[in-house]
Amino acid sequence: MQVEDLTGRGLQDLKDGILRTPLEPEKTFLDDPLRCLRMIRFASNFNFIIDKAAMEAMDRKEIRVALDRKISRERIGSEFRKIILGKNPIYGLSLLNTVEFYNIFGFGEKEMGEEKVVKPVNMDERAMNSLISDGIKASLSDIVASLPVIKDFVFDHSGAYNRLKSLFGEPFRNDLSTLAFYCSLILNKWNNETVIQTDDYRSEEKTTGKKRKGKKVKPTSAAHLIVLQGLKMPMKDANLISLIVSGMEEFGIRFRDYKNMSRSEIALKLIIPYGENWRLNLLVYFILRNFKHMELIEDTSNSIEEFLDMCEKLDLEYAYKETVMVNGRELINSLKRKPGPWLRQINGILLEWQLDHPNCTKQQVVEYAQKLDI
Repeated sequence: MQVEDLTGRGLQDLKDGILRTPLEPEKTFLDDPLRCLRMIRFASNFNFIIDKAAMEAMDRKEIRVALDRKISRERIGSEFRKIILGKNPIYGLSLLNTVEFYNIFGFGEKEMGEEKVVKPVNMDERAMNSLISDGIKASLSDIVASLPVIKDFVFDHSGAYNRLKSLFGEPFRNDLSTLAFYCSLILNKWNNETVIQTDDYRSEEKTTGKKRKGKKVKPTSAAHLIVLQGLKMPMKDANLISLIVSGMEEFGIRFRDYKNMSRSEIALKLIIPYGENWRLNLLVYFILRNFKHMELIEDTSNSIEEFLDMCEKLDLEYAYKETVMVNGRELINSLKRKPGPWLRQINGILLEWQLDHPNCTKQQVVEYAQKLDI
């Protein structure tokens, strides 16, 4: 069996770590735009350099349009996923940034001619389009330039920041954590923005001349829609990434006041909403804070280290597993009341009380419940 070398320098390129197309790159990519993402994936996995001619061809607007129009979002999302889960995701993101493939982080509304309209709820369309292009560009640039610097700062302090160092293992617990970490950083500028998507039936209008009004759906998190429809990731991925991105601004406000919080407030505001991923959320906050204020990295690192130390001393690391000791049936019998909305309300109050009284007994919870006027 023989392998045909269409470039005439394949073996040398392998030795030199160079990737190039066997035929003219622009035609190669226009014929199948997915080849661009595959080349980027191979380069990032094997730390190869992409030939200058291939990079210049990828950077052409026609290639970006073809990728958006001709390739399904499932195939685009699959290649992106492999880049992130590969050996050098930061290098892969650097290449995506260089060729300006920002539309892969769009809403998937132009997939293979199936056009839909996505409208922002709290901003104008110009601002929304800017987030898709300039916002993604800024985020990718931050990841490539600053993420390694931040990590080096933390790990170069021997004997210090041991708890903070452990946070850097969170993205590698499983594939979901890895994807959520990088996607949350990439999409962070969307914050809690929401959008409304409607079917526009433009392709039908072009062929029949008749225009149908699209069916509106309720507003959804922009980050959620990008992950679910733009990158075609599973719902659990979209839910986690949206939770982190949409709640980050509020989390930052709350975190700055953690030293003045009670045990229950720390748990209910900074840990429980994120479940087992609360440490991943904290790491994303730490990274984003330093992207914005790198000059304060030492203060931010100290703050995170102190917070983790406090969580350990207060035994809050698994607070997300905490449940009310008394179940609904027991409450109904103890309080001699019929089931109703009050149950949900009292459960919230009892959980808060339990968190502030970590050594309480089940009987004490019942006695406290009996004192409540609900």
